[in-house]
Amino acid sequence: MSKLSKQDKITSYHLWHDHQIRSTELSRRYQAIRSNIDYLLALIARHGLAILDQPYTIYSNDFKEQALKRIIVEHGAPLSSSTRFRLEKLRYVAQLGRELKVSVTFILDTH
Repeated sequence: MSKLSKQDKITSYHLWHDHQIRSTELSRRYQAIRSNIDYLLALIARHGLAILDQPYTIYSNDFKEQALKRIIVEHGAPLSSSTRFRLEKLRYVAQLGRELKVSVTFILDTH
């Protein structure tokens, strides 16, 4: 599996969009997981190539703690938590919540 460069992502999108190359072929060509290619193609199709220019978002530990507290302690839904904290990546908050629940369950089961 390899990390795709920005140019690889653009080329793969044009191959898929203009030449109807399937995602399975693109995944073989770029040695990437097909579901990742599917996600990339859908993302570009929906938001355009400009989506590739957005920087990676890093969330502070304080922000993560507030989001987790809202989900775990206050039993808030990930959607309302993400809206409240202006978090664009709903899946990120939900994933943190699931990971924390698994960790807490494991700790409680071992004691």
